[in-house]
Amino acid sequence: MGQSVADPPDEHPPENGRLPHRPRSHCSGTAPAPLGFHYLRRLCRERGILFEDPEFNGTSTRIPSSKHRSQCSTVTWMRPYEICARPKFVSESTARFDIEQGELGDYSLVAAVSCLTMTPRFLERVVPPDQNFHQGYCGIFRFRFWRFGDWVEVVVDDRLPTAKGRPLFLRSTDPTEFWPALLEKAYAKFYCGYGNLQGGKTSQTLQDLTGGVAQNFRIADHEPSVMFQTVNSCVTRSTLLAASIQTDQRLPVRLRNGLVTQHAYSITGLARVRTRSGEVPLIRLRNPWGKGEWNGPWSDRSWEWDSLPERDQELLSCRIRNDGEFWMSFEDFLRNFTFLDLLHVGPDDWMLEPAMHSKRPWRAVLARRRWRVGFNAGGGPQCKDTTAMNPQFRVHIAKNGAKKCHVVVSILQYYPLGSQSTEQSKKIALLPLGFTVYEVPPNMARISSHFVQTHQPLDIIVHSPIREAVIFFTLPPGDFVIMPFTVQPNCETKFLLRIFTDEVSNIW
Repeated sequence: MGQSVADPPDEHPPENGRLPHRPRSHCSGTAPAPLGFHYLRRLCRERGILFEDPEFNGTSTRIPSSKHRSQCSTVTWMRPYEICARPKFVSESTARFDIEQGELGDYSLVAAVSCLTMTPRFLERVVPPDQNFHQGYCGIFRFRFWRFGDWVEVVVDDRLPTAKGRPLFLRSTDPTEFWPALLEKAYAKFYCGYGNLQGGKTSQTLQDLTGGVAQNFRIADHEPSVMFQTVNSCVTRSTLLAASIQTDQRLPVRLRNGLVTQHAYSITGLARVRTRSGEVPLIRLRNPWGKGEWNGPWSDRSWEWDSLPERDQELLSCRIRNDGEFWMSFEDFLRNFTFLDLLHVGPDDWMLEPAMHSKRPWRAVLARRRWRVGFNAGGGPQCKDTTAMNPQFRVHIAKNGAKKCHVVVSILQYYPLGSQSTEQSKKIALLPLGFTVYEVPPNMARISSHFVQTHQPLDIIVHSPIREAVIFFTLPPGDFVIMPFTVQPNCETKFLLRIFTDEVSNIW
């Protein structure tokens, strides 16, 4: 995240002022105006004013109510220099990920950002580090979020909702550091309000911050062998893995076993060790907060390590020196954690982030398409006469010995931002969707309605209205057709199809 940031000058910042022009919000459904961050910052400097965002401010932005806020506590919008004497964008003294959720309880954003501490280049793309409160400060900051294949820059002023002189929502434990609060404000503007951040999913937020393909598993809903195979297949590839313990309590709670609820633990490794009682699969996790290590079997100071040869102990670095990283048995992992989030990273992002280079990159194909009535909106497999009208994607997996190919397929439909009650959201309602996978002869160019009626698909994935449908599976060498569909025929919407493979394949 950064270089050290110098202290601001002693002179008082210029008086607040308004700009005659403003960029249009993507929440309103209008196209973005050409006025960008650099233009607005230059205009503020020339006029000697502090930027005021007319679209997301104390007047137009509703603050969610909270039972934790006393009735006498009023919400005041303040700039960082009004909160403390020497504000910093990034604090040099913050050695670990020290962020508090605040009153909003925006768990998903905190968890997603904590995962990105493992990939600093990804975090810098979202939070450009060349921002500060000293050189040319004029109250304007920018952040970037991914939406439907494109990066969107969100510009905000630095007025923050506060109570009793502290940022009301996301904040750093260092009272002089403000990038977390400003990031959350930009993310709230991206979703058209702070209230729309409540109840979000970590996987979805991770996608907003990286552009990767996101998956979320409720661990209790899957067989232990399936969970182990999933983690084992992804931990060596360019996939970020995070596990969390979610409860009804909004604030994090440290459990007797040392783990902390409402935290995202990064999964950093798997191993199998031989003990007197047999083979034990282990999983390694890292808590970016540094506090909250597992204290049960196979933890740093547990006696189980003494039964292993010194070579194995050294190989696994069982006595982790970095506070926050620890081992536990996979059985205990399944018993204690509730959710597993995966974020599959494409080859371009793999190249961007050196921290990913120790992992195998995915091969990726991306296609932007649209279902159109009367042309290719054929509906689901129950519509046997029309489903073959849907877009079809041919996958050829080359023979490579007896190895199977791991495949990730994602269908992301165009989705609204903001509250479901807004007029724009009603116009862009999410549709039930899915896809089928067929094995086909090598010389077949496209499957027909007759083929659909006479052949069983290898797999059918059907989802209720959802932003993204993702499946992770294996395929042997051969030829296959992946056919995305909306469950009901004659539905129109744009979609983004992404196919990741880990072996040589051709997709068209």
